[in-house]
Amino acid sequence: MRILPCLSVFIFGMSVLQILIPQVPWAAQSYTIQELGVVDAIRAAGPNGSGTVAVRSGFVAATSSRISPGGRADKLGILANGLNDLGDVVDSATSSRMAPGGAADNRGILASGDYASANGINDAGDVVGSANTMFGSRPCREDIPGLVVDDLPGIEKPFRAPPPGNCPISTVRAVLWKSNGGFKYLRTLPGDSASEAFAINNQGTVVGYSSGPKGVHAVAWAPDGGKADNLGTLPGGNTSKAFGISDTGLIVGSSRGPVGTRAVLWKGNRIHDIGTLPGDMASEAHGVNSNGSIVGDSHGPNGMRAFVWTSGNGMKALPALPGGTSASALAISELGEIAGSAEGISGLRAVLWSNTHEPQDLNTLVSLPPGMVLMQAVGINTLGQIVALGRDQKNIHANHEGPSRVFLLTRGGP
Repeated sequence: MRILPCLSVFIFGMSVLQILIPQVPWAAQSYTIQELGVVDAIRAAGPNGSGTVAVRSGFVAATSSRISPGGRADKLGILANGLNDLGDVVDSATSSRMAPGGAADNRGILASGDYASANGINDAGDVVGSANTMFGSRPCREDIPGLVVDDLPGIEKPFRAPPPGNCPISTVRAVLWKSNGGFKYLRTLPGDSASEAFAINNQGTVVGYSSGPKGVHAVAWAPDGGKADNLGTLPGGNTSKAFGISDTGLIVGSSRGPVGTRAVLWKGNRIHDIGTLPGDMASEAHGVNSNGSIVGDSHGPNGMRAFVWTSGNGMKALPALPGGTSASALAISELGEIAGSAEGISGLRAVLWSNTHEPQDLNTLVSLPPGMVLMQAVGINTLGQIVALGRDQKNIHANHEGPSRVFLLTRGGP
């Protein structure tokens, strides 16, 4: 399962195509809803099989939590001053993981860092993402007091006061937070300096990317968190990222080739371009289930369109809400139910595509506080539990969006 950032809205216009996905029961038309106590969420992942959710808060100074169904929130951090060649923490720090009741446990942020992003969670409660770490130093910038150039060209990191002498160099590395409290940096490809993990399956395999002088490459890490395996790119390309993995080892993401960025499937040590919707120029895959059904977005002159792909039927469009023209499919359950967001008459809304192929506006299936709107459904499990991001429309001003809050929806409301 993977966490996704806030969705940008695009426009498309075409008739709705019929799609074939596994038939699932759709008797319950309402949900109970629980707010998980996060008021400044940027991303969320899950729910896993027990309803636990991973949440990232904050843009620059990011913290993350694992929240259990009971409401306990565990901070996922890194208390560390460095790491060894195997990625093990040399010193120990703090961020969090949340279970369905709102419980959180501390995992830490680097003692000298300020960034921990949780991106994915499995049924065991293991969380993957990224965090910053320091490696070496260089002379501080004299022309701009208080700023230092990061290891990535053109990226500058602010300091609270102009530092004297040498300044530390930081980078973002893929990390694994174990459910038992263990923490580990995941290795990059040889010669690379940065990485990020987006998803972990129930076998413990992690996927993401590694970046360096030779480009950005999708990678998979074995359950022991050992070396990163380069998944490769489309022929003629040097960029790829892996965003999702099924329990059967199917991996999806995107790769840039001579004809643009394409949604791809890695299967049997081979990369497969699964194409775009008709007339579009680019696509990206966000999720995959064990049956091989893939969901994502296709982009073109008409904007963004959600899709579902199967080996038998290829790529088919998923419709927006009535009166809307854009949609994004962000996650798919083992039963084939698809979570995402879609535009309608009232704007962007969190939706569920069931076996009827029609989007259900989740706002119509729950009881929400006045002014609160569910904007994105970012994850769904086999039980039909959904993680959604919502905003209080009263706090959204003309030039910016209000903070996001995290909700867990459980089928079977009154």
